[in-house]
Order: sequence, then structure tokens, then C-alpha cells
Amino acid sequence: MQTNLQHVKEDLQYCSDLIIRDVILGQTKQRKAALIHIQGISGNESISFNVMNPLLQKWKLQNMDEVEESFLWDELKMNTFRVSHVQAETEWNAMMLAILNGDTAIFVDHISKVLLLDTKGGQFRSVSESTAQTIIGGPKDSFTESIATNMSLLRNRIRNSHLKMEMQKAGDISHTNIVITYVDNKVNREILDNVKQKIQNINGIYLYRISH
Repeated sequence: MQTNLQHVKEDLQYCSDLIIRDVILGQTKQRKAALIHIQGISGNESISFNVMNPLLQKWKLQNMDEVEESFLWDELKMNTFRVSHVQAETEWNAMMLAILNGDTAIFVDHISKVLLLDTKGGQFRSVSESTAQTIIGGPKDSFTESIATNMSLLRNRIRNSHLKMEMQKAGDISHTNIVITYVDNKVNREILDNVKQKIQNINGIYLYRISH
């Protein structure tokens, strides 16, 4: 499992919206598991109530000495989660695409397959049409004051692991979050490094407008 998790971290390096939750199953002969999803395009409430809660309720107090791997896998796949669709996957690219589409992936120690749970949702659904600019053709959604919503908007448009979102802070007191977004196999590295350096060099108590 640790090898797979490291592979995910490498594929989604510099993605500040990547969420990995470590879970311990059982009281005896504990089994490690990990939940992976992208914040903003997956439903946080769905993951909490339909994935995490039933997972812990069913398996946290189990005596894992008596649970065979095949039984554990079948129970996880068919009798644990309260989601509309659960799928076993062995193909890496298919799993990555599912995560980038809002699904939650579950790795379990000593099991080579991964479970994909339908947890699509996210903040981009509530984004409204821009009132500042009128667009005749194309999508009507627009950026908002919420950085999380804007990140999910971009994720919904570009479902590719090459889309990176690096979080930085600026402002000596405000500590304003700034996300640098780019496609890593297309970006000009010199310009990217220059942008990062300029953000690091911002001086001031507050950062409240983009003209900085």
C-alpha cells in the first residue's frame, strides 16, 4: 500500500487539493488503509457520512485475527459503504482518472486492488454566471471570492494530473492564501519560478487585491 500511496503523491505532486486520510482497521492485527480524494470536486459530506463513518463503525473494533483478506475485500466492496457505486480497479490510469473526476479511492494494506467509491460532488456546482462579463457561447460559470470554489472550477474543467495547484501565503498578518495554478508539462519553468519569487517577495501586512 505504501508504494501505491507514494506513486499517487508523485503523480499528484504540487496539488494542494489532494487529500489522503490514513485509517486503522481493527483492534487486533490492525490493518492500515488510506482514503484518497480531491478536495472540491468530491463531496466532503458524502465522504464523511457515507464512507468514513460506516468504515469505522464496521471495522474499527473488529478482531482482525479472524478476518481473511478475501473476506475483508468482499465486505468492503459490498457491505460497508453507503454510496451508489463501488468498483474494484487494478489499472492505474483508470484509478487516477476516477480520482480526478471526484471519486474516492481506498487502498488497503496487503491488497493489490483499489476500491473506487462514487463521491462526486464539490463546490463547483454552486458557481453562478458572471455578472461582470457576458458570454454568448460556452460555459456560464465564473470565479468567485472563494479560493476553494475557484480551485474546484479549474479541476472540473481540466481533469488531468498535470494540473498543479501550489498553495502559498502572503501578508505579514493576513496570511492570505494564494494558489499558483499551472499545467506542469506545458508551463515555462523560468516564468513559473519568477512568479513564485515575486509572491515570496511581497511585503505588507495585508494582501487584499490582485494588483500586488
